[in-house]
Amino acid sequence: MSEFSASYHIRTNAKTKVVDLIKDSDNKGYVFEETNGWVTFLIDGPAFNINESVLLCNPGLLVHYNYAEDHGWEF
Repeated sequence: MSEFSASYHIRTNAKTKVVDLIKDSDNKGYVFEETNGWVTFLIDGPAFNINESVLLCNPGLLVHYNYAEDHGWEF
């Protein structure tokens, strides 16, 4: 079986900034704890499309990461 996943990562130490981003962009999601100055989060919805409302409300450096076990990864 193949593994497919997608996640967002913001360069910040403040998990609350990401919670606010999700709320301000009218999305639902899950926010992980900060690690090494990055906060990882997931948005409910299609995994491999970049959520435009997240981009519009983004407060800083944002990475959208796609992983497909059989195909590789991309930023």
